Amino acid sequence: MTGTILLKNGTLLLHNPSGNVAPTVSDLLITGNTISSIAALIEPPSSSTLVIDCTDKIISPGLIDTHRHMWHTQMKGHENSQLFDFLFACNFTGGPLYNPEDVFWGELAGCMEALRSGTTTVVDHSHINHSDKHAPNAISATLTSGIRSVYCYCPNPRVTSWSPYTVEMNPAPWFIPQLQAISQLPATVRHSRVMPGLAFDGNMAPREIVEQTYQAARAMKLQLITTHCTGGWVEGGFEPIATLASYGLLADDILFSHANNMTPTEQKLLTSVGGFVSSTPTTELQAAMGPPVATRPDLLAAGRTSLGVDCHCITAGDLLTEMRTLLQYHRAVTDAPTTASQRLPRKVALSTEAVFNMATVAGARAIGMAGKLGVLAEGALADIVVFDGASPALVAARDPVAAVVSHASPADVEIVIVDGTVRKMDSKLLGVVVENAQGLEGALGTGTKLTWGLVAKELVVSQKRIVSEIDKVDASEVRRVLLAAFGLKEEVFV
Repeated sequence: MTGTILLKNGTLLLHNPSGNVAPTVSDLLITGNTISSIAALIEPPSSSTLVIDCTDKIISPGLIDTHRHMWHTQMKGHENSQLFDFLFACNFTGGPLYNPEDVFWGELAGCMEALRSGTTTVVDHSHINHSDKHAPNAISATLTSGIRSVYCYCPNPRVTSWSPYTVEMNPAPWFIPQLQAISQLPATVRHSRVMPGLAFDGNMAPREIVEQTYQAARAMKLQLITTHCTGGWVEGGFEPIATLASYGLLADDILFSHANNMTPTEQKLLTSVGGFVSSTPTTELQAAMGPPVATRPDLLAAGRTSLGVDCHCITAGDLLTEMRTLLQYHRAVTDAPTTASQRLPRKVALSTEAVFNMATVAGARAIGMAGKLGVLAEGALADIVVFDGASPALVAARDPVAAVVSHASPADVEIVIVDGTVRKMDSKLLGVVVENAQGLEGALGTGTKLTWGLVAKELVVSQKRIVSEIDKVDASEVRRVLLAAFGLKEEVFV
């Protein structure tokens, strides 16, 4: 018989047909990887059913992070860095020094950190492909962790020489063949938790390259295409959304990350095709990228915004922080003109429910999984988070949605279930077993058992090796070369 889990007497955060959250005390039955029943007084279907008393607990849909670089874990140490300082030190120095095993440990730790905080699905913008062995290790780690992922393979720039510092911007010769292999993931693993996607940051490349890349991705029927969307004066006024529209490539299968400099015209183009933005408030605010766009009125009204962590090496790795940061930032900016005129707002500018929905139902729509993820509903996939409603942070909270958004931290996440499998229980991450995809095997053998303690030890060893190599690099030369490549002068930094 298929395994079953019964959550009894919890406060379920259910969405009604209008999209509002209606907290309801009920039972929830999981059969296999699916929510099979939501009702009062459900009886265990068999003696082997795992029954969990959820009295005084808040049961939420799993949170969906729509923009994150899961390999970044060893790059912690840039919490006070400006955007380009971080990019040069991390993506263009530290990243190229990762070997394939470093990728495995960084990716696995990043996924487990996300799970610990209640994130059950991530869009992994994986720009760590410095050899044809890097992606298989990232995929192996993702499979191993138990998280649900849209693994978006990126043809990232590669360092070809450290002295003189030289970067190859064109895609590697293995890019298309490996993307083709990754597109077959659903057929080569025993479950569909890891879905194939493309991360492409070359929208400023010659038109024929951009068209060939998007057309190839769509021919492979990938789950998603995601792209960093910066634009603005930093990119010489380049408008990525308008450019893709002019090429006939703009569609609802493209997820744009950040989009802080999106023009009104681009915003209309995006909403006209049903596209989505992933806003990552904490990194965007630190990096002086411009105000997060997630709460622009027309995007908000159209439900076109979702949330991501982006870089867990410079900020907290949980969506709880992102929801709270966006909420309070928007309130402060909205209220500033009112208070400056010596008046007071009659009500807060944004609700806790609005940002909760960005991290759940909107995230599911952004990745083409509406109705399957981001909701607690019969027939939906069993990605579920249980918060301890009696914890010191959450006890006595009268609104369970506000409790999650305004009060909760990863410490309040008691149980995490992904695809019907428990990944965190009694507030502790469970051990994992190494998985590999056929034809994309990583460095560790299938079936190897790993605890978090072992992962942490390997991660520290990996980080020490990478940092020792970074110390040998002439950072001033890296900066000089990359500033020229980005078309920037030192005078713009003040």
